[in-house]
Amino acid sequence: MYPTFTFSCIKVEAKYPDYPYTREKEKISLFWRRCFPIDLFMNQELENYYLKQPEPIQGCLLALKSIILSVDKEISHRRLYQIPVFYYRDKKLAFLWVHRKRLLFGIITDKNILKFPEGVRRKDQYATMEVDPTKDIPIEKIIDSILEQINLYR
Repeated sequence: MYPTFTFSCIKVEAKYPDYPYTREKEKISLFWRRCFPIDLFMNQELENYYLKQPEPIQGCLLALKSIILSVDKEISHRRLYQIPVFYYRDKKLAFLWVHRKRLLFGIITDKNILKFPEGVRRKDQYATMEVDPTKDIPIEKIIDSILEQINLYR
């Protein structure tokens, strides 16, 4: 049997003091965030990004995610700017983005690796490739570009 938790509602005085409102949902969320690591909630947000897409794009996104994560053990992914971004040893490596029903796979060259002259604003460099979810995924191209990027970071 699972343990049950009861939460009391918090009465908070709003702008109008005789209109109390409850914030039970926020209290429960804060309770669980204190009890469990933040990565659990970040992974849930990442999974929701994949699962909210329509079906041909969703299947392709999940396949691309598993392909990218299988290239190296040190690749992880987090959410950045509302999209999943893959990291290699805390350096940006790649991203998956759905923009106007188009699926984009991008390779990122981290700005910490690049050499810039002094006084120039440092920015990451991006190279994108459109992936058609109704056709075969170009696995060799994706793996080769990721390995090339990993070799640059080593």
